[in-house]
Amino acid sequence: MSGNSAFLDYIENLPLRVLHHATRRMPLAWRGAVAAWVGRRVILNVPGLRRRVESNLAHVYPDMPAARRDAILRANAGNIGRTMFEMRDNARLVTDLDRIEVVPGEGLDALEAARAAGRGALLVSGHFGQWDAVRAALKARGMECGGIYRDHDNRYFNADMLPQFESGGRPLFAKTPKGMRDLIKHVRAGGFAAVMMDQKTRDGEILDFMGKPATTATGIAELALRYDLPLVPAYGIRKPDGISFRIEFEPPIPHTDALTMSQAVNDSLAARVHAMPEQWHWLHRRWDLTTRASLRAQRAAAG
Repeated sequence: MSGNSAFLDYIENLPLRVLHHATRRMPLAWRGAVAAWVGRRVILNVPGLRRRVESNLAHVYPDMPAARRDAILRANAGNIGRTMFEMRDNARLVTDLDRIEVVPGEGLDALEAARAAGRGALLVSGHFGQWDAVRAALKARGMECGGIYRDHDNRYFNADMLPQFESGGRPLFAKTPKGMRDLIKHVRAGGFAAVMMDQKTRDGEILDFMGKPATTATGIAELALRYDLPLVPAYGIRKPDGISFRIEFEPPIPHTDALTMSQAVNDSLAARVHAMPEQWHWLHRRWDLTTRASLRAQRAAAG
């Protein structure tokens, strides 16, 4: 939690609350259009945000024509706006199940087999499309899936969002040592948990992500190995109408070693992003290597 006063936190969060209440009764198509417009206005016109997306796109796609990168930027800004609005009304995903198409396949079969056997499972994904639609789809099938969350600096934003995240599946685990211990107990007892693997981590290993080095957490793969849990990549892909989603569960990642499995997680998401770059959250500082892992690597390289 930040050191900001409660008043400053309230003022900072107020526009989001106003927009949410002003649009919540709109038809979904209208609300989605407003959300996309807001996302474009913010990301395209706030210099720091625009530079971050442009820098990440240029980092991954240095040879891509500038016009194509700009088109991705604009479409991505709209999708981020849609997602931010949806997150503040996450409970609707669980009730509007006609918006969610679940694709049968080996990954879903593995989860259903784990549930039938009373075993836990780990789902891995990234901030791609509408990621919480995955948990909504699982909850509707009797496979409620918890998740890891990180407290936001703004106390009012945090208070608004936590109930929405919980509506998609419980329990939630704080991104703290205690939260990780609770997650381990949950999956060992037969629970499911979803983990977003596309943000930089201070203690990760440097692996490849979209052809560039990126710090990557390996603890989830280690957990899958230690307790013999299926590790299933899952994605909530936004359909062209902007308000409905297709859920795809990839085959479980084979159990080998934590580094190999974590690289497979990166490769899975990278393939999705390359296919639909407009749907990934390009605002992440994914390739920032100023972490303890990078310092260790630099020391090792220096002898």
